[in-house]
Amino acid sequence: MSILKIIELFGDEPIENVLGGLCFAPSDIVYFGTYKPNVFEEKYFDHIKRYYAMKGIKSLSLSYVQVMRNNIDDAVSKLEACVSDGDKWLVDIIGGDDMLLCAAGIVCERKSNVSLYSIDPKRGYIRFSDKSMSNGRDRFDISATVEENITLHSGAVAPYTGSGCFKYDDEFTADIDKMWRLCALGPRGYVHQRSAPQTWNRFVITAAGIEKLSKREQIALLKNKYKVRTYLEELKRLGMVSYQKNNDGSISDFRYKNPQVRECIIKAGNLLEQRVFLTCKKYLGNGLCDVKTGVTISWSTDRTGNVGTENEIDVLAMRGHCPIFISCKNGKFESEELYKLSSVADRFGGKYSKKILVATDIAHAVDAQTVRHLRARARDMGITIIDNVQRMNDAEFEKVLKNKLFE
Repeated sequence: MSILKIIELFGDEPIENVLGGLCFAPSDIVYFGTYKPNVFEEKYFDHIKRYYAMKGIKSLSLSYVQVMRNNIDDAVSKLEACVSDGDKWLVDIIGGDDMLLCAAGIVCERKSNVSLYSIDPKRGYIRFSDKSMSNGRDRFDISATVEENITLHSGAVAPYTGSGCFKYDDEFTADIDKMWRLCALGPRGYVHQRSAPQTWNRFVITAAGIEKLSKREQIALLKNKYKVRTYLEELKRLGMVSYQKNNDGSISDFRYKNPQVRECIIKAGNLLEQRVFLTCKKYLGNGLCDVKTGVTISWSTDRTGNVGTENEIDVLAMRGHCPIFISCKNGKFESEELYKLSSVADRFGGKYSKKILVATDIAHAVDAQTVRHLRARARDMGITIIDNVQRMNDAEFEKVLKNKLFE
């Protein structure tokens, strides 16, 4: 009985280099590329091994063959030497440069035990050069978690500060909805000079740590800040906080409903992140295979465990093997945020990544000239902007976000 083995034409997109191992359960994978073996081992091999280990694939034999750049004869010779008779070899042609692709085509013509294939990382569809290979297996259910994707791209995920810390029961989900509506629309009867989300942000910044203030500091704050008094009263009415109001204007026995509610209130942008997360969460198992908030990514970890640059992604979702990076901006922000989003997405998803910026009120967040520049730069960088979400009801927002996630 022939043994199935795979040749991966190594490419710069890490996603392309592992799908065959997931779909076909081969005994061996041989990577062909132009990197020197020590460079391949240092930059790529460890992360591929760790990725397969995370997938529970530990008995797979992995090796690497270097071919000379721009030398098709060398590539053909080494490919032919690799594909032993008696075994069945599949060559993944989704990666690799033109020279390696040509060499693979030549070897496929010469060797009856070699077939070419490619896999769509989003949907798992497989195309074979040899139609007899399909056997009804023209689609595989391929997926990756947030952690697996980051590991594959030579990074690491720090302990979660977002969804990984929360328990999303029905009560907490309802609390998020109440707080989001307060953030988006403001307290009843309160007049906003600009936008309610920005007013909420200023309230959060001003009132953060109010329970730790001295009596004198509380009196001064509540006496001079009508906005703070109004928002606190509304939060109390909603049951998100509790406190006693004293005759001298101070408050006592201030408490948040629970630690999860506190986290949503003390960080200005947290509620928008939660709204996006909960909407994405509806599509788990129906288009998305994982979604997390507050994902802190370490850009590089070497063999000694040293950590390089870190960035936090507000929401990170996985569609098949393709990551969707979502930045949430609930108020003012600089165009530099676009570069941060694009840089992280390109590094940890490459051409298979999707980039979305969700904002509440760009027109009030920056001046008109900056808005035009921001939208133009977003188009150039392949970033989709979803704006004015504070004006959308749940159904409207779900429809818009769904379209952007799966278009």
